[in-house]
Amino acid sequence: MPWSISDVDKHRKGLNSEQKKEWVKVANGVLAQCIKDGGTDKTCAPKAIRIANSKFSDSESVPKSAFCIQDSECFAKVVDNEEKNVELIGYSGGIIKNHWWWGDLGIELSGIEFEKKFYPILEDHQTDKKIGFSQKPDTTNGTLSIDFINFVDTDCSNEFQRLSKTGFPYQASISIRPSMIERVEEGAFTEFNGRKLKGPGTVFRKSVYRETSVCVFGYDSETKSRALSEDNGENVVVQLIKEEKETKEVKEDMSIDVKKLKEEDPEAYTKLMEEVKKEVETNLSEGIAKMVTELKSSLDSTNSEVARLTKEIAIREEKDKISLMNQESNKIWETKLKASSIPEHIHPKVQSLFGYDKFVKEGKLDAESFSIAVDAEIKYWVENLGINKQVIGGGFSQKEIEEEAQNEARLAKEDDEWVKDMLGRVGQVAN
Repeated sequence: MPWSISDVDKHRKGLNSEQKKEWVKVANGVLAQCIKDGGTDKTCAPKAIRIANSKFSDSESVPKSAFCIQDSECFAKVVDNEEKNVELIGYSGGIIKNHWWWGDLGIELSGIEFEKKFYPILEDHQTDKKIGFSQKPDTTNGTLSIDFINFVDTDCSNEFQRLSKTGFPYQASISIRPSMIERVEEGAFTEFNGRKLKGPGTVFRKSVYRETSVCVFGYDSETKSRALSEDNGENVVVQLIKEEKETKEVKEDMSIDVKKLKEEDPEAYTKLMEEVKKEVETNLSEGIAKMVTELKSSLDSTNSEVARLTKEIAIREEKDKISLMNQESNKIWETKLKASSIPEHIHPKVQSLFGYDKFVKEGKLDAESFSIAVDAEIKYWVENLGINKQVIGGGFSQKEIEEEAQNEARLAKEDDEWVKDMLGRVGQVAN
């Protein structure tokens, strides 16, 4: 590459000498621009040949893989919402840059036809990998979007739902068949969806929607090799239309007119330049303002998320501290009460009236001070309960043992009544 006139018959037969010159001019121009935009000779050559061939044909045979369109701004993710269960953008409404077959591509949203009530949702456009189905996508907001999928019970569907909920970044791609295509030549312009596309490029003016797929990577990334391996002999013919364009020649004429205007009417030239400058400054100012607004919105969103996460972390840390202090204080109480002479059935009541809040320092329990206070509390209860345990040895008679047991029961009952009285005095209700 580049091509010469002798190469033309290999790619497009039946052209006369003038047409061959035009073919070479178009093909070499597209090739040079494609490589300048970051492509390689291997990836740009098929595109250049296709565009050059289209100059001399009213129709074109296209591999069906070329109708699987993936927009870099599109995505698919599962959400928990009463009104929708997914956020899926199949097409952003803008220019899809450097499609492996179409080049820069635009799809006229108002020209998309929806012939069915329900449409498949697949994985990587493979009919044996079914995710679910949806109703007609929404195209009223400048994009092609889906907000509800009826999921089916398949391995790939379940995996998509599970991984998406964890944040896995799925992309989205649509399958669409154009019925009217506009070719935009190099140096020409056309509009679609309120946007301007500069050639070389392609616009689907009319098309039929087929399905949407979720993808791990964009379908377009597999480029020409996939089309040749899977689509051989399964081509689709589409009709082409000629575009209205602003050519380089027109631009050159405008340059000449401006130069002539400057020489013949300096005042008018100055006025024109001032208007151009004002328009450029206005557009630049609006662009900067929009960019600042978008950045501020993004920053506010980020700050809000950081604040939320910070709160969650702080709450979790405090819960952990409280849980640890509860365990530590309960352990101290358990050890101290078991070693005391206070009856076991009173232990919960004693502990419930004495908390550890006053013994927390810098988020930790002061175990030493708390232990001393617990000892004092237990001593208070022992003294006021009048507990005087007697040890029953082998020298006591059965009668004495029974009397001692009855006495213990009576004391326990008196202890309960005394505790209830004390709790009542402080506004507590005994359990």
